[in-house]
Amino acid sequence: MANNEIVRASDLVIATWNDVVMWIGSGKADEHQIGTLHRVLDQKAEAPGLLLWLPHRAAAPQGKGRTRAGQLFREMGPRLRAFGLITEGGGFWASAIRSIVTGLSLAARTRFPFKAVPAIDEAAPWLMDHMGMPEEAKRFQGHAQSIRDSIEQWEPPE
Repeated sequence: MANNEIVRASDLVIATWNDVVMWIGSGKADEHQIGTLHRVLDQKAEAPGLLLWLPHRAAAPQGKGRTRAGQLFREMGPRLRAFGLITEGGGFWASAIRSIVTGLSLAARTRFPFKAVPAIDEAAPWLMDHMGMPEEAKRFQGHAQSIRDSIEQWEPPE
């Protein structure tokens, strides 16, 4: 399995696993971090998958970050094979994040499969199935979980 960490900060890891690009953590969701995600996705030869895993109460992109996220979906949307979103926690926050991401993808008129779930054990089989690697779901899940567990500033749901 080809995997590589591109960015590592106390609250964010951008990494690849085969043809899947992962954003795990809260990060700043600013134009620079979203720009890095865009460049990593763009470097993938063919249709990449995207996993966005956000901790409870992660901030949604604002201002230039939101504009950059919209640009990412417009430009990469036709190439994405699938997009999985994990929003830990529940209630209003998780619903708001799902609405923002769904809105960005709809505004960009994307056509990739999209699924929002609360945990990696739901996201991994779905994403690996869409990537044509259903037999790799457990390995992918373990890899993503190990990255998530390594983030220092991760705050558990209340």
